[in-house]
Amino acid sequence: MEALGHPKIETTVAPRVGTLARILATLRGWQLDRELSDGADPRSSALLTARAAQLTRRDTRDALAGRLEGALRASRRSPAMPTAAIQPPRIEVEAALALLTQAAAMLRTDGPIYCQGVARLRLLLSDGASPLYYASEPGELSKEAEAIVMALGGRP
Repeated sequence: MEALGHPKIETTVAPRVGTLARILATLRGWQLDRELSDGADPRSSALLTARAAQLTRRDTRDALAGRLEGALRASRRSPAMPTAAIQPPRIEVEAALALLTQAAAMLRTDGPIYCQGVARLRLLLSDGASPLYYASEPGELSKEAEAIVMALGGRP
């Protein structure tokens, strides 16, 4: 299934890949997520196919939606005690709130989503240098949130 030439891996129809490919896809998750977020075709290799299937599984979608919602909550409160955790910048999150909330809602639906968007969101949540934690310019998080929503829906 494709929209605008970009394939998606649906959660309802998991591609068949071997056990070794699934294990390697897990071990090389960060690298494969980068490739998928950059627009690599998940059908171009067994590892990318396996990673795309992992990213679009129901449990992964729910976990990422929960992490995103947690980051949004964390940005609204001041920590009671000093913490080493990186806090999302409140101003940036407020500007991107509608888009980030939409991304979480898209993950929670039962409909198919595109692995490129899930990979982009996973990197946003996992990378301490991402715009969610460190915006090098005003509006950077909003731009990335818009790109994620577009990619989740199959529009690069």
